[in-house]
Amino acid sequence: MNSNTIFIIAHWSQSGRVATHLHEFVEYIAPLSKEVIFASTNISAEDENRLSKISTVLKVDNIGYDFWSYKKGFEFIKEKLNETDNLTFMNSSILILDPEFLIKKFNSKKHILQLL
Repeated sequence: MNSNTIFIIAHWSQSGRVATHLHEFVEYIAPLSKEVIFASTNISAEDENRLSKISTVLKVDNIGYDFWSYKKGFEFIKEKLNETDNLTFMNSSILILDPEFLIKKFNSKKHILQLL
């Protein structure tokens, strides 16, 4: 993975908990990335404390589903876009069993978004 990548992860959990596999994914990508933004509409104090050591945790309003979290994460990092090669948006409703495998597969494809 390009170390000049920013991840914006949208999170919601009724209990406020962050799944173990998601926390492990953030731990895996944090040292490989420029920055990880964890935008959550409901996060427990314990999980916020754990994740804030390896990512930027944003508490966002629970409106607009994942798109609102992406928007708030994007607003947080938009000044850094000129210094960033890749910007990845993902939500927390996926199950990541093997972070290394996922990142290798992700990097094997060309992902291009052209903004007009």
